[in-house]
Amino acid sequence: MCFAGGGGIVGARPCVGMGGDDVFHVTTHAQLASAARHYEHDGADWLIARDARNFTPDGRRHQYRVVVLDGRVVRVVEHVQADPDAPCNESRGAVSAPLAAAELPRGLADLAIRAVACLGLPLAGVDLAAESGGVVFEVNVHPAFGRGALEQVAVPYVAAHLEPV
Repeated sequence: MCFAGGGGIVGARPCVGMGGDDVFHVTTHAQLASAARHYEHDGADWLIARDARNFTPDGRRHQYRVVVLDGRVVRVVEHVQADPDAPCNESRGAVSAPLAAAELPRGLADLAIRAVACLGLPLAGVDLAAESGGVVFEVNVHPAFGRGALEQVAVPYVAAHLEPV
């Protein structure tokens, strides 16, 4: 395996996790071996994936979490992380700000809606990187709603399950 000339970063992460815990950037053999030892010690299954390259011009990580319910965007949160080696999660130091769906860069709302539809889900949280030309790098089947999401997400979701079809 050769890391030189790959032009990117690989992320190692647990198959089941939350909040960006136990996520590592891997650019060397030593980092890969260290991540593997960590997961082995914890008895966790893990995976590797190419980095989303979601960096702003000043080097901060940047992403959007777009919550889609029944084919429409119901919540958007922008995350900015000053530490380029840390995930874009509030629990890992990212600053998060709710946005109106109209504030998303062009095409990202449709991209999130299509990603959820492709998986046949009624509800999902889609993580998007605008800096990479608009890419989906994670779809969360059970998205954490966060603060302020009661009226935007939880109430419509519960109502959809209580009202007759």
